[in-house]
Amino acid sequence: MLTRLYASNFRCLLNFDMKFGSFGVGSGPNEAGKSSVSDVLRLIRDLASGDGVLGGDDPRDVPGLEFTAWQKDSVHRFEVDLTVGGHAFTCTVTRAAV
Repeated sequence: MLTRLYASNFRCLLNFDMKFGSFGVGSGPNEAGKSSVSDVLRLIRDLASGDGVLGGDDPRDVPGLEFTAWQKDSVHRFEVDLTVGGHAFTCTVTRAAV
């Protein structure tokens, strides 16, 4: 089960940290970041399953990720915490602009 998502410097998400329970609903006004959260989860899923890679000439390479417009930092950072079979795992993805 997904228990936490962290994203920094991606679109409108800057030091975004969200904890999940057994049930959750994403809601909010237009341009609040709902699609950005969904895209981060999709990115991490694709990287974990091997359907996506970061960098290189591989056809599965994730296209350029959008940085937060007002941030001068050129590094994305994503984390997910999972609990599977009573064991806790953290996955961290960091990508610097090329």
